[in-house]
Amino acid sequence: MEKNIHPSDSTFEGKIVSLIASTTEIVCALGCKEFLVGISHECDFPESILDLPRCSAPRIDVDISSIEIENTITGLIKNALSIYSVDQEKLIELSPDIILTQDMCRVCAVSEDDVKMALRKSFTKSVQMYSFSPMTLHGIFDGILEIGNLLNKSETARNLVVDMKIRIKAIKEESKRIKRIPKVCAIEWIDPIYTGGNWMPELIEIAGGQSVFGKTGEHSKIIQFSEIVDQDPDILLILPCGWDISRSESELHPLLHQPEWSYLKAVRNGKVFILDGNQYFNRPGPRIIDSIEILTEIFHPWKFIHEFEGSGWVKYE
Repeated sequence: MEKNIHPSDSTFEGKIVSLIASTTEIVCALGCKEFLVGISHECDFPESILDLPRCSAPRIDVDISSIEIENTITGLIKNALSIYSVDQEKLIELSPDIILTQDMCRVCAVSEDDVKMALRKSFTKSVQMYSFSPMTLHGIFDGILEIGNLLNKSETARNLVVDMKIRIKAIKEESKRIKRIPKVCAIEWIDPIYTGGNWMPELIEIAGGQSVFGKTGEHSKIIQFSEIVDQDPDILLILPCGWDISRSESELHPLLHQPEWSYLKAVRNGKVFILDGNQYFNRPGPRIIDSIEILTEIFHPWKFIHEFEGSGWVKYE
């Protein structure tokens, strides 16, 4: 989604490196794609940015299992080591004026500390750094507005946020007419089981569901499978952080091998869904509203049709 520049905005002059996927999308949505000179290893939307230089890389093998990834990350953090590397030479070569990063989660993406470490030794140019670290929908909106101010696109950013809020309002109005609110469990990591936190409980509520785990504005937490059994949710969502649908489907065995799996109400009623966490739910950018629309299709398919089935979500069979 790329927006036209609002007439009241001034022209931005400078070079931008975006080291998280969500800010890359925001920069493009604000009409500043042409000023992007570098992106992270995770940035993959819109397609027009795919040829830009990559300025970061993971220090772990991302193709190992969820428990192996968890153990590797835990070991790195325990030893005060970064999970990601920042290409210092590439940053020097690109000579950005603005670097967009985050300080919300050391696991999710390149952090501000990672960038400062890379710049500390030999980067002499003055660089403006902005950490985009929302914990709620309101925080996402505020971050978009702040990036808009940073790029001289304040009015464009305001229009983008207004459009997002209008879409949310329309969903809320329709959801008010729904009498049966399903109990929903969102799994953000498979082994160990993390439940969706930050904005995820908020998205579930707006879409007409009740989140049985997680609290808006708080990080995701580890739970035991027995806790899911105790809650016995109507709907089970599986949307591991950073994974697409096919990767998630290939990693389900720790859940499927649980003795009580087949007894869950959601499993018995065919209400287990695999969602694209990487493109939508884990990414706090303009498409977070698409994420809410995906949830409405799943929760109340007789009322909402946004045509995300097959791309944004599939039913587990």
